[in-house]
Amino acid sequence: MRQGGDIGSQYRSVIYCFDDEQLMAARASRADFAERLQDRGYNAAITTEILPLAAFYYAEAKHQQYLAKNPDGYCALKGLALMW
Repeated sequence: MRQGGDIGSQYRSVIYCFDDEQLMAARASRADFAERLQDRGYNAAITTEILPLAAFYYAEAKHQQYLAKNPDGYCALKGLALMW
């Protein structure tokens, strides 16, 4: 229920997959990242939901390619790349 400094149910993350291959890849990635977090002493609980895609809707234009427009995101964390 949180993303950076933002708190609430609208800030939950989700990965929608088109097929079983994507589902398996996303789940494997989540497990790998959780292991890496735990190995470094972080909480390994990843709350990102991984679900089959039911329907797809594009976000408003201002939200398209957000990180390309704002490479450091919107906060001082600057993504998780600094952890590695």
